[in-house]
Parts: sequence; structure tokens; C-alpha cells
Amino acid sequence: MVSKTQVVKFEAFAAYTHGDDGEEVKCDVAKLLDGIKRLESQKRVVQYFGMPVRMDKMHDVILDDDTIQRNKDLRLMYFHMTKMRDEGAATAVLETEELTDLELDADEYMAEDISCLYDNKLKVLFIQRNYHSLSISGIAEYLKKVYEIIVKGSSSYDSENDSFDELDIFFKPVPDKEVLKNAQKVTNYRSLTLSFANDFEDSMSDKLKSMLGSLGGIFDSLGGTKVGIVLSAGDSKAKTLDISNTKDMISEVENGNSIFSSALIRGKRGDSPVEKFDLLNGKLQTEHKFSSVKDKDGKARKIHLDPNTVEDIMKLIYVNKDGNSTHSFRDKVIENLK
Repeated sequence: MVSKTQVVKFEAFAAYTHGDDGEEVKCDVAKLLDGIKRLESQKRVVQYFGMPVRMDKMHDVILDDDTIQRNKDLRLMYFHMTKMRDEGAATAVLETEELTDLELDADEYMAEDISCLYDNKLKVLFIQRNYHSLSISGIAEYLKKVYEIIVKGSSSYDSENDSFDELDIFFKPVPDKEVLKNAQKVTNYRSLTLSFANDFEDSMSDKLKSMLGSLGGIFDSLGGTKVGIVLSAGDSKAKTLDISNTKDMISEVENGNSIFSSALIRGKRGDSPVEKFDLLNGKLQTEHKFSSVKDKDGKARKIHLDPNTVEDIMKLIYVNKDGNSTHSFRDKVIENLK
């Protein structure tokens, strides 16, 4: 039998809302998830960019005694999200140019799904990545829409006299502090891509324009508010950006003294492959390999990832161990949220 695998990435996002003074504060969505769980299946379907989206398979994850002992009062909630595409689709094979219609009944859809774990103590969402399914902003929009359904559908809500306040919720990726540490270990910096914040003209216009010479006047004449710069070491693998100054710049970013809105470095350590380091937006993430085929009638058939299998792996990674690490992914989340 042909053995094929697909690599699936998992990321962590902390839930936030705005406090009375406008500051960002952690937001617990456990109560909202419980409310969504009580809705009938069809009421959990909302439209997102013209496509039906549904949350389902919601339940508390059963934790073993050791996990409960190590994580007091932890409630881990699982839910599955599906974006349903109903546009016409076709299948193709490599050997011919013919396309075959994939026939769907009126109530059938192409499903793009993800599995999610919610940690009530850390107020963190651990999600399976699927670029064709919902993004983290899509999940936030879903929660806002279903929150409105719950509030306006309650018996105490008076549509004529009660005002409705939209749910204020957003998610921010849990940062990976190791990105900055690993970027400092690079011995050959191939390129540096910098983007400046919207107020860069106020914060560094004189210095930047003096460096750019007559080119700096373009910003005034065109009225732009954003600028990006790419510095490259050149084609030769032996060439590198100035190592000392690049490390100093990384330290400035780490200490919060950066005026950049984005800072990407490409480089390598010794003979290792070139890597990309996102100094400002590096996300804490991990990955797992899943089998992508099964044997049917003597032939290898591509299969959809079973959500139950994905949930089991996510639970193992999140509270037990992350790959070959002796620490769980949750331990890493705690460390990187400090």
C-alpha cells in the first residue's frame, strides 16, 4: 500500500476584549460556547462571506488523572467548525485532460473543517490550521454572529425596547519567544525585510529621509503613510548582512524599542537550511503528520482527516507532550504569555 502523510499545523491564540478604559483584557468564552452548544444544529449555522459556517461536535475533553493533578481546575472544551462550499466542483486525473463533475445534492456541500480546543484557565484557543477553512478572524466573526442569535433569541429580549451591543472579542496569536533567541544564533543573515508603523514619518522621518536622499521626498509628494525596506546580502551564499549590527537590531526588537510594524529575517546557522524568522509576529505553533490515504479494494484512496483522530492528537500535544519535547504545548503557552 502507498504510504502518504500530510503535515498539519496547530497554533494558539489568546482571546481578548476591551475593558472599560479601552485596554485589552483577556476574555473567557466558555460561557458563550456552552450557550452555542445548547442551540439546535440549524441555529448554529451562520453566513460568513456568503458561505454557511457551523460549529458542532461540542463537548468537554476527558482528562486523565495525571493531567488533572498537574492542571488544577482546567476545563478543556472541544469544538469542530465547518465551512461549507456549494459551488460546482470537478475531479481530474493526471493522465487525461478530462474533468468529471462532482455531483452534490441540493443539501450537500464541500466541507472545509478545523478542530479546536479551548482552555478556560488560560483563555486560549488551540486550533488546527486549514488554509481553506476558517481563519482565526473568521472564528471571531462566527462567535459574534452566534452571540447575537443567542441574545436576540432569549425570552427576556425585547426587540422593540432593548438595545443590542455586539460582542467585543478578538484573538491574538501566542508569540514564540524562541524566534528571537534563534534569530540571534544565525551566522549568515541573507535578507532583512522591514515595514514601518503608520506614524513612521513622525517618529523617524528626518533620519530616514536623510538616508534615502532625494528619494525621501517621494513620501511627501505621494502622501503615503507606510513604507517597507528590503536589505539583501546578494546572490553569493558566503555573503551576509553585517552580523553584529543585525544582532543589535534583533535585541532592539526584543526590548520593545522597535519602530517597525513588521521585521522578517532570512538566514541560517552553519550548514543548516535558510529559515525565515518573524521577529514581531512569530506565532507559537507545532505540527503533526497524519496519514492521508487508506487502502480500499487494493487501491490507495485519499481520505479526509477524521476529526476524532485530530482531537485525540491535539489533546495529546496540548496537555501531555509536544512532539519529542518533555513539556506539553500548554506549558509553552504559559511560558510565552508571561
